[in-house]
Amino acid sequence: AAEPSSDATVVTIQGEMCGGCVKKLQGALAKLAGIARVDGNAAEKTITIVPAPQTTLSPKLIWETVESTGKKPAKLVGPKGEFVVKPNS
Repeated sequence: AAEPSSDATVVTIQGEMCGGCVKKLQGALAKLAGIARVDGNAAEKTITIVPAPQTTLSPKLIWETVESTGKKPAKLVGPKGEFVVKPNS
């Protein structure tokens, strides 16, 4: 797998994760504004969100979007820092 770019956000998901979960998460996250690409890895339980150029994504919005699919983030790491609880912005 390619190394995520420095402005990418990587979300680690709690609990079970399968190919269907990855597709569901990709679909939900791809609807957010400013997202260039969403890559999922069911084995590593990670979702990598790559923003469009000159775009900074909201960690809180990403966290809430993951929650909206019924999944719970264990960790979110991105340009604004590392979070293990829902960010405030």
